[in-house]
Amino acid sequence: MMRMGLKNKILVSLFLVVFLCGIIASYFIYTQSKKNLSEYKKDSLETLILERKNRVADFFGNSLSLAEKISKRQEIINYIENEGEIQEASILLILQNYNIGEKYSAMYIMNKNGQTMVSTDESFIGKDYSFREYFQRAVSGEPWADMAIGSTSNIPGYYVSYPIKNREKVIGVTVLKIIPEHLNKIFTKESIGGNNDTDFIFVDVNGVVIYSSDEKKNYHSLGNLTEEKKREIFESKKFASKEILPLDYDEIQKEIDKISTIPSSYSLNDEADGAQELLMAIKVENFPFFVIAEANLDKMLASIRDISLWLVALFLMVIVIGGFTASFFITRFLRPLRELKNIADDVSRGKYEKLKIIKTNDEIEELSWGLKKMADSLIKLKKGAEEKVVERSRELEKMNSYMTGREIKMIELKKKIEELEKSKNIKNDK
Repeated sequence: MMRMGLKNKILVSLFLVVFLCGIIASYFIYTQSKKNLSEYKKDSLETLILERKNRVADFFGNSLSLAEKISKRQEIINYIENEGEIQEASILLILQNYNIGEKYSAMYIMNKNGQTMVSTDESFIGKDYSFREYFQRAVSGEPWADMAIGSTSNIPGYYVSYPIKNREKVIGVTVLKIIPEHLNKIFTKESIGGNNDTDFIFVDVNGVVIYSSDEKKNYHSLGNLTEEKKREIFESKKFASKEILPLDYDEIQKEIDKISTIPSSYSLNDEADGAQELLMAIKVENFPFFVIAEANLDKMLASIRDISLWLVALFLMVIVIGGFTASFFITRFLRPLRELKNIADDVSRGKYEKLKIIKTNDEIEELSWGLKKMADSLIKLKKGAEEKVVERSRELEKMNSYMTGREIKMIELKKKIEELEKSKNIKNDK
């Protein structure tokens, strides 16, 4: 098994601690930044969508006010009441005088049967538009706004209609067809200012996109429509012969009837873009329109991810630089330990005499003093032991000399006894 030194253990421990702290800090910064950015973006979208809602409401409100003013002119009331001639010049002049700035592609007066009597666009004269919802609403006494592709001109436009009344009885309808660009510019990138990452979708009461910053979404429903709703849209002829295909906003499509004048937020995964998106929807006051603001969260979070990666890279640089620095200082700090090890080795080999004190002013110096004292004690014990050995050796030598002399005498005595016995035996034989 490979042996790891104390220095390497310390360095590895420091590396792991700093690395883990870096990962945890980066993750914390990422999650908190993501949360804060999402909240900030939600607030930003809410501000933008409220501004757009108010501008759209003012836009249609102003056009309805103009339609109301025209409908209440006595000349208009008398003209309808008396069933004046088609395209009467005096009535046409009144309409033309109201089209200041040519905001309207057509301004026309319809009788209660839906027939166009006077129009600034001559192609509308005599046409029956009684199938249009804006006429049906107005002739029933309700001012209305709508969007449709013209059945005569085949040109899209926003329509506002206002009932012409005589003594509270509806006798006709005033209609203003607004050139779409005058309203759509409210949703362009230029009007948003610095928030160019936000796209706007303008939809009708059925959830059909009538304008989007992304033109590919125009004349698509937000999500899947029921067969009944498809048939209703087709029969209304609002979008001529266009096929209304669904987008990927099913959640909003299902709740289109629940969206109010208070912003509602949604978080969706756009399968077409492959991105997470934050959406906010709001109803335009009493008009049959909704404004939807859309922001790509992935684009916003990319900057946070970059910052987090930079932090990880920074921590790695700190680890590398700190590793070299720590190695330098650890080497210095461990040098007394190596000296202490050498002292312990000398003690183990019996070299007590030349032990030195390591001057570090810390626990290592205290430990070296302890080893020094232990060595001094060992020296005293060794010296005492040697003296006792010498003394004991002398005693043993004396004892040995005494025992040796005695043994010699015993041998001599034994020889004498043997000699005596021999001489006695000789005498007896004689």
